[in-house]
Amino acid sequence: FTAPAVDILSTYIGNQYAWMDGTSMATPFVTGALALLKQEYPHLSNQALIAKLYTSTIDLGAKGKDHYYGYGFVQAPYIKSSFSTSLKTNQSTYKRGNTVQITENVLNANSKKPVSDANVKIVITTIKGVVKNTTTKTNSKGTITYKLTTNSHFYKGQYLITTTVSKSGYNTKIASKTIVLN
Repeated sequence: FTAPAVDILSTYIGNQYAWMDGTSMATPFVTGALALLKQEYPHLSNQALIAKLYTSTIDLGAKGKDHYYGYGFVQAPYIKSSFSTSLKTNQSTYKRGNTVQITENVLNANSKKPVSDANVKIVITTIKGVVKNTTTKTNSKGTITYKLTTNSHFYKGQYLITTTVSKSGYNTKIASKTIVLN
């Protein structure tokens, strides 16, 4: 692999910084790219991670692996973040006329910080089909609250609440919960 190795500002002896060249400067770039891949794919073997690294390089020089550039110029892989969600309702059993309050908290799975402006699609279904289908966005605290008032048109039985959380730069997360209407 090839990585930046000329005029790299790096830490230096004596609590200083210095401009340096060489493989000691290039190695951290490759190591960092592999560390990102390992975080995203912890189950993969070393060989499989290296194979993934090949796919993110820019081929330089002669086509394919060559003497000067190896397999190409390493690029940090684009790794999507993950959500951590908690889907809750104010009860698990309701009577007709009750209001079902659905709350979902959305956090960044790594930092545990709230994710604002994430799209949350809410689908409520029974064995007879879809009752409600709506989309909302999380607030600055990473939360959505949705209220559904049941009425005489609602059938008695089980209702499945499914949420799909999405946002650019994140893996989509699906959660579900069952409630009962008596």
